[in-house]
Amino acid sequence: MRSVLAAMIGTVLLAGCESQGGGGQYRTYVPAPDFKQEMQVWLEVPTDSSPVAIGQWITMHAARQSGPWQLRDSTVTGRPPCEKIAPATREFEVASKVEWRVEPAGKVSYNVPGPPNFERQIRFTQPGRYRVWAVSQGCGRPFESNRVEVVVR
Repeated sequence: MRSVLAAMIGTVLLAGCESQGGGGQYRTYVPAPDFKQEMQVWLEVPTDSSPVAIGQWITMHAARQSGPWQLRDSTVTGRPPCEKIAPATREFEVASKVEWRVEPAGKVSYNVPGPPNFERQIRFTQPGRYRVWAVSQGCGRPFESNRVEVVVR
């Protein structure tokens, strides 16, 4: 029984190694020389001219893009900041996949995102002028989005 189990495990391991090798189906991409990462955030506020009310839930949105990417080959020298099998060049709704930040800190609460759409929401507990932005884990290092200003009364 042990020899059969060992043979099965060996076969699985060899198959995994083979698919990642040079002739396998997976290709590794690395950042091209002019690689950029960008993220835009926006908030669903009632109107641009009216302030947000204390305790009002506001839906947050974020979109990311990165690129260009190039296939990793023998011409790539050094260690690239990251490698991806199938890099996403545009992601249209990533609000639940980024870290949100607010200045001044400590005067907000967030919802817990869940199915069906995993929306992220924020509400402010005190009046004031706030700046909201997101931070995302990127290729090699984190990167930040634009900042959105919110007036709460």
